[in-house]
Amino acid sequence: MPRTIHGFHHTGVLTRDLDGLEHRYTRLGFTLSPHSRHLLSARPGEPPVPGCTANRCALFGGSYIELLGIVDESAPDPWHTKAMADQYEGFHLLMAGRAGRRRTGPCRTAAALPARTRNGRHGRHPRRSGVLRRQRAGGGV
Repeated sequence: MPRTIHGFHHTGVLTRDLDGLEHRYTRLGFTLSPHSRHLLSARPGEPPVPGCTANRCALFGGSYIELLGIVDESAPDPWHTKAMADQYEGFHLLMAGRAGRRRTGPCRTAAALPARTRNGRHGRHPRRSGVLRRQRAGGGV
């Protein structure tokens, strides 16, 4: 394989109950980063507004577990996070670590993993990370 995955950069766990997930992880002994609300702008140059999500992370040197929570159902949701949580809550993200700045697309293809860019389109974009989605039993993503 021309481009080797050397480990995992980070994983993500999605929930509608971030406080509860934080509590479970701290009870397991994890130290978490401070609560961070995601800010976004509707258009370039406009002031950022709070989005519907926030996170806390358990850091491990060069990798981490992201605890991602929906914290405001009425806030903007450009990444369709609420729809993902409607399908299921839990493990949603696995970002591969690699040497240099080469893309991991050939590795995903060789492993028969579907890839989507952050904007939801199939394929790869050199400045966007691929998002892997698991196939659910009974169809769907």
